[in-house]
Amino acid sequence: MSSSYLYLSIFLCAVFTFLTRILAFLVFSKVKPNPTMNYLKRHLPVMIMTILIFYALSAAEWNNTKGIPEILTIALAALLHLKMKNALISIFSSTIFYMILMQTIY
Repeated sequence: MSSSYLYLSIFLCAVFTFLTRILAFLVFSKVKPNPTMNYLKRHLPVMIMTILIFYALSAAEWNNTKGIPEILTIALAALLHLKMKNALISIFSSTIFYMILMQTIY
């Protein structure tokens, strides 16, 4: 396989990826937003976070640690999200906090 073939395939993949991303904006820019999509856009992040919280709490060991690290981590994530309004910061920082708790204290 020659290097020119690889360069051509990488270039074509980049062009078609760019075109598919641009076409979505060009085609749907004139379409009026659907009320269902507006509802999902507004409420889906909260629904996903609720599911993640219940999933994380279902795997917690309530006998040994009494769920203290999980509850502290959820409280930290909620406080950071209310203060900073950035889901990535609250998720990553609470995950790091949980890992530190589990590796050092519990």
